Amino acid sequence: MVEVVRTVTFDGIAPHSQLADLTEQNVEPGALSPREQQVLARIAVGLTHGQIARALAISPHTVDTYVKRIRSKLDLGNKAELTRAAMLSGLDAGSDVCGQVSGVG
Repeated sequence: MVEVVRTVTFDGIAPHSQLADLTEQNVEPGALSPREQQVLARIAVGLTHGQIARALAISPHTVDTYVKRIRSKLDLGNKAELTRAAMLSGLDAGSDVCGQVSGVG
């Protein structure tokens, strides 16, 4: 999935104007709270809001709130843009997320 996002955002479709600016500047993970960083990292590996909620032991509504805050802070619109921002900022979901991805059904 990450390769597909890379292809679309880097090679295929013209990116959102604000997203294009991210390639010229570092996305500051410090602009996000630690929990927002956790949510963004999990979005980047393809988890749904429900899967993120279960992984972090929070409600899907809370995940939605975090995603809205992340989008507002980074001025991004969709999951492809969020994924690209996570990749550019170096956010790593870590092995705990990878294990949870395979275990989520």
